[in-house]
Amino acid sequence: MSPSPDAASPETILQAVKETGPDTGTLMVIGHNPGLQELAAMLVASGDIEARERLGREFPTSALVVISFAMDSWNGVHPRGGRLEHFVTPEWLAAATD
Repeated sequence: MSPSPDAASPETILQAVKETGPDTGTLMVIGHNPGLQELAAMLVASGDIEARERLGREFPTSALVVISFAMDSWNGVHPRGGRLEHFVTPEWLAAATD
């Protein structure tokens, strides 16, 4: 059986995040694009401007986005409710080690 076309939509991923139990302090979401990039862009309201602009333009394989939220439960995660702490790509790592 093939997954539904919207199985990895930003809304579907966000719903899975919201269903995370209250004992989970840190959550890592692993998946594919375009859903992850769209979700990250949807969630971020603040943080490093340059990194936010790059996030809107690119999200290559192996990219890592760290977003922090001020909330009491994962159910409180909402669009434009997060702060972009880090956006790391393989290209960025290669440039940083040169």
